[in-house]
Amino acid sequence: MMIAYILLFSAYAIFSLQAFIRSVRKAIEAKYIFEEKLGISTRKLQGGAVEWHEVVESLSKLQSNGEYRISVSGESIDPLLVAQRIMRRENFMISLINVGLLDFSLPDPFCWITKRSFYSKTLEVRINFVIHHPHRLQ
Repeated sequence: MMIAYILLFSAYAIFSLQAFIRSVRKAIEAKYIFEEKLGISTRKLQGGAVEWHEVVESLSKLQSNGEYRISVSGESIDPLLVAQRIMRRENFMISLINVGLLDFSLPDPFCWITKRSFYSKTLEVRINFVIHHPHRLQ
């Protein structure tokens, strides 16, 4: 049993270390883009002095000048595409609820007129995973 626990913990530790290294690498890339390419310091970002449309405008200028190329699924980045990416989760959730595929309502035992909805954090995390990583489900 002890060896099984050690192996299980080791596998978990290796997986966690790999995930940590990937996230640090992505954070370093983002820091480089913001500081070197866009000229936005970490202090401005943390202080909330920069709005997302300013970042998009800076990226659009760099892209139109040919200094820095960004493409998302083969499309050039523009303010509309960024807004669509930001609102992706909310748009999916709204459409799934409107169509009736997701019904989070529970019957209220004390009042038959109202319906309360049940939307836990675990359910939100799982739906986000499906929305953002559909290729992993195949």
